[in-house]
Amino acid sequence: MHEAISKLDADLIELDKKQETQSKATIEENRKLAVAESSLTQAGEDLQRIDAERGSAVSALHALGKVRLLGVAHDDFRDADALDWTTKGAVNIAQRIDSLLKQVASGDEDWKRNQDAILTHIEDLKRTLLQCEFTAEPTATEDGIFIVNVPFQGQTCTMVELREALASDITTRHTLLAAREREVIEKYLLEEAASELHVRLREGEAWVRKANEELIARPMGTGMTLRFDWQPRDDGPSGLVAARKQLLRLSSVWSPAERNALGDFLHEQINLVRQTNVSRGWQKNLEEALDYRRWHRFTIMQKRDGEWKRLTKRTHGTGSGGEKAVALTLPQFAAAAAHYRSVPHAPRLILLDEAFVGVDSDMRRKCMDLLTIFDLDLVMTSEREWGCYPTVPALAIYQLARRDGIDAVGITRWIWNGKVPVTVDSPVVKASAPDAPPPAPTELQFDAV
Repeated sequence: MHEAISKLDADLIELDKKQETQSKATIEENRKLAVAESSLTQAGEDLQRIDAERGSAVSALHALGKVRLLGVAHDDFRDADALDWTTKGAVNIAQRIDSLLKQVASGDEDWKRNQDAILTHIEDLKRTLLQCEFTAEPTATEDGIFIVNVPFQGQTCTMVELREALASDITTRHTLLAAREREVIEKYLLEEAASELHVRLREGEAWVRKANEELIARPMGTGMTLRFDWQPRDDGPSGLVAARKQLLRLSSVWSPAERNALGDFLHEQINLVRQTNVSRGWQKNLEEALDYRRWHRFTIMQKRDGEWKRLTKRTHGTGSGGEKAVALTLPQFAAAAAHYRSVPHAPRLILLDEAFVGVDSDMRRKCMDLLTIFDLDLVMTSEREWGCYPTVPALAIYQLARRDGIDAVGITRWIWNGKVPVTVDSPVVKASAPDAPPPAPTELQFDAV
């Protein structure tokens, strides 16, 4: 009996220990449960806060879409109303923005700097638009967004929409202008301008032909001869060769297809010049577009040993001193005569320093003859050349002389009357002037192309 009671007491003590352990475990579990409940409450509050922030961010992003600013940032967001503005959709939109506009600085400092300068940017934009006669309308939305719209053709446009509207308007105007230009080309250019170009091209070719006749008639003693070559530029406008060939013919023999082709050529020249000089007036652009001189290139050809070759630095360097001088001098005479034709009443004056150095007497005579043919007036200095040749109608000559030890220069004036040189004070001049007047210059004259 005593043993049974002792066993029961031991069991009771063990049960008390277990009860105490269970009580502690219960207390611990209750503590953990309280912590979990607190964490759950905090998580719920955090979730509500995050949902609110996300909703606010979606609303702010949607606000940018509603005022069409996303479309200003990138064309993919032009139609903001068609985008998915649910929470998931807004997240996808934000990710696309981050990907498409990753090159744009978007840090906090960049945002603050742009926000601080937004009013200055708006004022600059207003001034710029005002110069183009557009009125900017800056406003601030309830979301604190600054937007600038511009009224255009009865609509309120963002900057991107204004740019596209202007581009469309310009395209329309260009279409109308092209049609009008075509009408003008058909009505005026193919008649009046083409007729004038026909005359000018014919005159140019005639000038080159006559100049070449004179140059070829005056070869050097070595046999070296010069002539000009006036051809369309290799880098000239597309279709130039065919257009030039047609312009050299009378317009009365043009076929309808040829008229259309020439009209296209002239229209293209006008467009090219206008695109290059947008701000320049119509008249100046038209003058440049129809300037046939820009379509051509002069080349000097040199004949040696019976073969014509283009005069270049290399071929020029192979000649003698006299040939080099003549190869440069004669084309300059022709160029001066050609230039003076563009101003009919201009003095036809050229200056020659140490004229015809290294050129033999016969070629000097030919050069002076050519100056008379080209109807050029000259002032020249030379150690030995007086220019007294039968082909020269008149010259005033000043001979300068000096002696060592005398600080003076003696001047003797001579007059070449086409036959003999006489001093100004010589009675021969007074006696022969009425009876033998200097011969008149030749009637063959050369002018500019």
